[in-house]
Amino acid sequence: MRSKIATALATGGLAALTLAALPGTAQANPEWYASPAARSGSSAVSPMAVGDCPSTYFCFWSDINYGGAMGKVAGDNPTWTAFRQPACPTGTWNDCASSGYNHGASGMGVRVYESANYGGRNLCLPKGWHHPEFTKVYWPGTSTSINDKISSNKWTWDC
Repeated sequence: MRSKIATALATGGLAALTLAALPGTAQANPEWYASPAARSGSSAVSPMAVGDCPSTYFCFWSDINYGGAMGKVAGDNPTWTAFRQPACPTGTWNDCASSGYNHGASGMGVRVYESANYGGRNLCLPKGWHHPEFTKVYWPGTSTSINDKISSNKWTWDC
């Protein structure tokens, strides 16, 4: 009888631990937050966004709150016009990102640029950086948001 009770308690404890680990019940993970200097009012990345963004990529979405179409880049890209996206006004990812998450695995940051060929204003997003609404993230030293204004990217250790 005692072993049946012990087995039942152990099984119940295991079930409770399993349920606590299910998506939708997860608590915010500190590594999903940007550094205090880079947060710009960010909130936790939703579990769905994290699940959709593969490791080693900078992922971005056409809508705020990691909604709409999702794009991703793993290498340096001199122009985002090379990436088709019918959900965007231009038909490409050029000037179309409204939220994003740097899920790079190497520890590198991703530098995003306002213009093609790594031109114009730029902002470095460290590994783990994310923001659900690019209208609240600004090019350094300006009051101009990066929302729908990214045209190229480069990976860098200098973030």
